[in-house]
Amino acid sequence: MAENEKIQELLKQIHELAAELEKSRQELKRLYNEVRILSGENINPTRLAETQKRRQESFSLENFVGLRLIHFIGIIALVIGLAIGVKYAIDRNLVSPLMRIGLAYLAAAILFFISFRLRKKYRLFSLILFGGSMATAYFTTYGAFAYYQFLTIAVTFGLMLLLAVVTVYYSIKYNSQELSVLALVGGYGIPFLVRGNAENWIGLFSYIFIINLAISFLSFKRYWTTLIYLSFAVTWIIFLSSLYLRFEKIGFAPALLFSILFFLLFMVNTTAFKFRRKEQLTWPDTLIVLINITLFYFALWRIFNFDDFEQLSVMTILFGVASLGTGLLEKFLHQSTLAKGFLLFGLLMVIISIPMRFEQLTITIIWMFMATLLFVIGLWKKTKLFRLVAIVLFAATLFKLVAIDSMKFTAIQKVISYILLGTILLTISFLYQKFKDVIFRDDEPDPNNF
Repeated sequence: MAENEKIQELLKQIHELAAELEKSRQELKRLYNEVRILSGENINPTRLAETQKRRQESFSLENFVGLRLIHFIGIIALVIGLAIGVKYAIDRNLVSPLMRIGLAYLAAAILFFISFRLRKKYRLFSLILFGGSMATAYFTTYGAFAYYQFLTIAVTFGLMLLLAVVTVYYSIKYNSQELSVLALVGGYGIPFLVRGNAENWIGLFSYIFIINLAISFLSFKRYWTTLIYLSFAVTWIIFLSSLYLRFEKIGFAPALLFSILFFLLFMVNTTAFKFRRKEQLTWPDTLIVLINITLFYFALWRIFNFDDFEQLSVMTILFGVASLGTGLLEKFLHQSTLAKGFLLFGLLMVIISIPMRFEQLTITIIWMFMATLLFVIGLWKKTKLFRLVAIVLFAATLFKLVAIDSMKFTAIQKVISYILLGTILLTISFLYQKFKDVIFRDDEPDPNNF
């Protein structure tokens, strides 16, 4: 009897443990599904465990060569072989031009089919084959248009745009930044490959804007810095070079419109992913934001074509004030690094606007008072950034005074400048000595103080 009770008790414990295990399994499944939804990938426990195990393995030459390098070399060798074969056939007139294009498309289709069949078991190999198929299709389409005139401009543009869209789709499906870069390169190359002799600048900028809208969509899904930085560089290079070389053909209104659109788009592309997840932007992110503002500044400079620096100084001050205001606003959005970047940029724009409006002694005196004001604010608010900017501005003022002003100033101007600068520097040195405990104790300030 006692044994039966003992067995019943053990069975009860077994059932309870089984229920807890089932509950834990369901919770684990729910968490994996949540990760899959957030990342856009099909994740399962087995694959995740295998991935973690592979990451823990130490680097080996055989692993690198066997799993990665051979794939790339193989696909390159295959493309070279196809190119040599096509050239051989062309030189000996073995196949007609239409057959050459058809065989090239067939090779691309075969690569795509194989990559599709191997996508589950051999993901990386499938990924490389897919990239090779898309590259082959890109250049085959261009060859059919440029060399054989088999396709019209509209058909060629549509086909290459479709290839770019397919590549973007699979870059998300494979979670592959490399594929997205391939799509980007192909996408940007389309208008230059198929544009003909016409210069449709509005059409070109509209197309680039659409490409960047797709990148904006990707920036909400993935944090692919290579894609963001590459699109940023290529777009601004194309746009600014067009502005400075073909502004008369572009026109004022389209140039202004697209400069604003590109500026806003890249602000979104750079910040969207981390803003959405409430993460801190890093200094590289902030640097891209500031470069974007700077390029926008130079675009507006070319568009408005200011007659002199005094007119340009108005826009420079506006940029400075807007950046300072944004820096203070970002403080309340808990983006301390971005806020520091905006404050630095704003101060720089205000500082460089002074020489645009004033001359010689006036510049020196204004810079001295600006540096003094920044230092006092930095001391009062315990803001290290303002104090450092003040020191740099004092150094720039001293350099200007010694290297430039000394050759142009009268004796009275030199006396005023040197005495004023020396007095201010000694006063600041005294303040450093007096408040050194407070200043250097706060070298690691509260995050709300920059």
